[in-house]
Amino acid sequence: MKKIVTILGIALLASCSSNKYVKFSKMSDEINPSSNLISFFKNNPHPKVVVRANTSSADVTESTNNNYLYDVVEKVLLKNGFIVRDRQLFNKIISNDENTIDYSKLKSKTDTDIIIEVNKLNREKLYETNKFYNDKGNEGKLGNPFKINGAEVEFKVTLIKDNEFAGTYKFNYTPCSIDSGCKIDGKFDEKWKKIKKGKEKETYEVVQTSVMEEFMKNATEKLVESIKN
Repeated sequence: MKKIVTILGIALLASCSSNKYVKFSKMSDEINPSSNLISFFKNNPHPKVVVRANTSSADVTESTNNNYLYDVVEKVLLKNGFIVRDRQLFNKIISNDENTIDYSKLKSKTDTDIIIEVNKLNREKLYETNKFYNDKGNEGKLGNPFKINGAEVEFKVTLIKDNEFAGTYKFNYTPCSIDSGCKIDGKFDEKWKKIKKGKEKETYEVVQTSVMEEFMKNATEKLVESIKN
């Protein structure tokens, strides 16, 4: 009898000590190039393009802080044969009301074919779950929700010559991917104890710079691929 109890105790201990992982399914991308955009690229394999932020949805400080991400987008475009125009010079020209209204004049003054506008850039897209999986893939329920930030970016593409809205794109960075997940350790429970006692605020860090750079690189490569095909 003691032997049976001992075996059951070991089995229970092994079960309790099993690692816990949280996983999120990747959100689908939205890729919608117009047929005119694809045709334009086929006839102009080295288009002149400018990357700019949507100033109506982001303040000057935020736009400046994200400059390194716009640089990533430009590098991918250069690698794929695009001729990239200077953002600051383009913005200076477009700030003139006359040029903003008359796209034919804007094209001649900037010598640019395409505007790739970053409509939205969010580094704090919250993912939340109360489920976990152990090493064997069995599902369980957490006592407190696991929360982590992902990211999303939205692009708008305009063909300047005809002032044509030529494509929209939305890409998501999903943390704790379904393939590997994120391992939960003792810090998770300790954090929630402090939150419930009022010793710590429920805050979550923005996505790391290196991860955002890789995300923007992949998103731009997908955008280019959609135009080429």
